[in-house]
Amino acid sequence: MSGNFRSDGTISAAGRGQVCVSTADKNAQFRKLRQLRENSICFDCSNTRPTWASCTYGMYEDLLTCFENWFTPNYVVRSL
Repeated sequence: MSGNFRSDGTISAAGRGQVCVSTADKNAQFRKLRQLRENSICFDCSNTRPTWASCTYGMYEDLLTCFENWFTPNYVVRSL
């Protein structure tokens, strides 16, 4: 097969030979983490119900905080 797709149907991570986590598993893990009490507020401004997660720093944040940090080098976020 070509690219990051393997013959067994898995997807390798950026061509490095490692297998990526499936989208369903990844979303399930984010849902589980989001249910923790400490993840129900934005890390930076304490607004409730954050809608973004920082993959770089492992914290939940609201849209305004996410936008403020957007230009930080190597800053990766994921919409929840």
